[in-house]
Amino acid sequence: MTAAPLLGRLGVWVLDRRGEGRGVRVSRHPELGAINLSVWRTSECVGTVQLRPQEAAQLVGALTEQLAELVRTPPLPPPSYRQPPQFSVVPPR
Repeated sequence: MTAAPLLGRLGVWVLDRRGEGRGVRVSRHPELGAINLSVWRTSECVGTVQLRPQEAAQLVGALTEQLAELVRTPPLPPPSYRQPPQFSVVPPR
């Protein structure tokens, strides 16, 4: 993952590992009592979510659970290396 530029005291960027200008900007809005997540592609905001502190805490909990699951689950091989699914053919009666 590429280093993310700081937004100053009110937020931070988290850049997408796939590049192409993708990223999430996390910023706090004390005047609203909210955290704003905005999804960006290059210089265009393509979506936002505004969360109250309790909702942001739920998101942090969900991220923590998913990260823990990633550690427990071995990674899948890239799609080109995966075996095609095996199907059983049931003969007609």
